[in-house]
Formats: sequence, C-alpha cells, structure tokens
Amino acid sequence: MDISVHFQEIRNLIIVARKQSFKALNKELIKLYWNIGKYIHQKVKTSKWGKSVVANLAEYLKETEPNTSGFSAQNLWQ
Repeated sequence: MDISVHFQEIRNLIIVARKQSFKALNKELIKLYWNIGKYIHQKVKTSKWGKSVVANLAEYLKETEPNTSGFSAQNLWQ
C-alpha cells in the first residue's frame, strides 16, 4: 500500500474532527446568544432596562472582552 494513502486517511481524520468541532462551537455560540437575549429580555420586562442600559452593556463588554466581537448595542437588542 502506498504511504500516501495512509497520509490521506490521517488527513481525513483531521478534516472530520475539524468539522465536528465547528459544529460544537456553533451550537455553543447559539446557546450563548439565546441566553444573553433571554437575560436582556427579562431585564427589559422587570427592571425597565432600555436603550441606554443596553448601550452601556455593549460598551462594558467591549472594554472587558476586547478580543470578542458581535456584542454591539444593536446586536444585543436583536
């Protein structure tokens, strides 16, 4: 058996694992976004959070999580 066949089999293992890890990551991100939205929704209903509080939250996240993106005030409202 040609050695390149073995190399291709190992490469296929890597490709499959990479796809599975992306799926798992996407699942966790969706759960995170859902939980953030649920939290904000509850605060809007019960604590009278509004645009300024969510804007402050967006700024807080930008400062405390500088390597994380996607949490602008507009995205948080969505």
